[in-house]
Amino acid sequence: MSATPVAPPSLPLPLQPWRQWLEGFDAEIVAALGEWLLRLAPLLGNGSARVQAPSPEPDGLGELASRGQYQRLLLSEWGLADLAPDEFLRRAANGEHLFLAPTPIRPRSDPRMVVVFDAGPAQWGDARLVHVALWILLWRHAQTQRAQLQWGLAHLPGELHAVEAPQDLLKMLRGRTHAVAEASHWLAWHAVLQPSSPHIGERWCIGGGQGVSGDAGFTHAARIHTGWDAQLQVRMGPRAALRTLALPRLAAAPAARLLAGEFLHRPARADSSSAKGRFSLRQPPLFSPNGRSVAVALAGRNGAFQLRLPEPGQRKVHAGRYHEWAAQSQMLAATTWDKVFGGITCDADHLYFWKLQGQSTQPRPEPEVFTVRPGVPQWLPIALLYAGGKRHSVAVIDHARQLLVWPAPIPGDPASKRGPLRVAGDVLALHQANPQGVVYARVEGIYVGVHQLDSRGNSSPRARLLATDRTRAVWFGGTQRGSGFQTCCVEHRDLDGLCVLTLYDAGCGQVGLAKLPVDWKRIGLIQAGNNEGVWQMLVLRADRRTLVAVGTGTQTVIHTSSDDIMAASVSDCGRRIAILGMGGELLVLALGTDPEAHTVLARVRGTGDAHAT
Repeated sequence: MSATPVAPPSLPLPLQPWRQWLEGFDAEIVAALGEWLLRLAPLLGNGSARVQAPSPEPDGLGELASRGQYQRLLLSEWGLADLAPDEFLRRAANGEHLFLAPTPIRPRSDPRMVVVFDAGPAQWGDARLVHVALWILLWRHAQTQRAQLQWGLAHLPGELHAVEAPQDLLKMLRGRTHAVAEASHWLAWHAVLQPSSPHIGERWCIGGGQGVSGDAGFTHAARIHTGWDAQLQVRMGPRAALRTLALPRLAAAPAARLLAGEFLHRPARADSSSAKGRFSLRQPPLFSPNGRSVAVALAGRNGAFQLRLPEPGQRKVHAGRYHEWAAQSQMLAATTWDKVFGGITCDADHLYFWKLQGQSTQPRPEPEVFTVRPGVPQWLPIALLYAGGKRHSVAVIDHARQLLVWPAPIPGDPASKRGPLRVAGDVLALHQANPQGVVYARVEGIYVGVHQLDSRGNSSPRARLLATDRTRAVWFGGTQRGSGFQTCCVEHRDLDGLCVLTLYDAGCGQVGLAKLPVDWKRIGLIQAGNNEGVWQMLVLRADRRTLVAVGTGTQTVIHTSSDDIMAASVSDCGRRIAILGMGGELLVLALGTDPEAHTVLARVRGTGDAHAT
């Protein structure tokens, strides 16, 4: 094709919502079509015809929950009430009881939005270009309403196609016909899209049906007229409240390429990958300590997909690797490095240090020693401490916020093969300082204590940060240099309920303060500019589509997604972000010196089944 691919960083911020389509167009088409999109978007309406999904219905009792009605309390809990009533009351006061929970089954609804294009002679030329703009706008409109967009041509009643890829747009453009859409065609569409049709929300008539009888059965319409001047007259919106807009005509060269379908280019390397297995949206992606690989849990199986990431500008494509652990065991904590993925798995009686060199299977500790709450899908924080040879100590924060260490066994010393050592309680964060040690942060009254831990389980204090009794979380950032981290961030809540972030440098000196709403999800610390000493918190806005870097008095949009972001994570170096969208796609970005620019390192969609390698 003659079109030149547009690099993702060059797409202007206001056009990011339509990124999936515009990144396949050349720069001239993006510049011309982008203005139309921005002007037409407000005319779409408020989506009042959206189909409401049915309420979920319970299908028996099949899960465990920490809350529920006492009629569904586990029998083992009632047994505790007889044997140890005080312990039963303590567990009730602390919300530690387990209840049988109903399994919700949501009836399949698949809400749809339908758009019908008049591809006849009255809509050739400039009007057909408006069809392209409306195609992109309605795709995004359907995404925001959790609906599937389907399209058809007026002269082919009843034939509907899904909108999924640029090739579908090309098919719509090539559907141009000499046949005129007559009243019989629109009446046939009216029968197909009658209001009583199940799960159909908005029904759009594009270009045709100029009379009341023509667009009857459609909830929305777009009527396009070509004038004698350099303007296109567009009337669109809900049928009861059409609004008029004048659009400038596109330049001849980009318009001709768009109509001819010469806008598709070969997908970039980062857009061409797929994985054999659906990605779990409950577990954030896991970076290796050096940021050179990322791992994602697979849904519905005891497995993970690991991808070695290329450097920006590198052409070599690395194939993904699949890892599976025993079907009867549960992954508690996982880590990845180079081509290896490993972690701590367990069954009812044992702990298995799967692919963690130097550790062997041990009896599962008592719950008060190593606390693991059932039903929590996120893996526990873990770090490996090199102890010489092929031996590693393992540090983990459990669900009771205890920092536990399994020391590396000493060769020839059977006494060294012991269970976990409890290093500290009230631990909020764990960060790999260097191969031989980690740093961790714990609550110490009104302070946050920063400590260093070596491979033998010995802890030494580093600093005390003044905080409040409302401290909620701590993050570390930075590569393995000297002190082991370049920055840390302490979160607490102020009296107004806002989230307050206090940033510190490597010497634990305060460098900044930021406030943000509590419903903005904190992801991790990033370096979004060319100054390595300036760190910011990456947060996900309440709309779940926008990632923002929040600093002292600054907020910079880093990435806008066309799909809901279900999970995200940041590498220790603060320069790479991994994102999991609702559609099951993994996107890995490398941040540049321009805070608003980034490079796509990988784009992988999970599908099908996977097999371990």
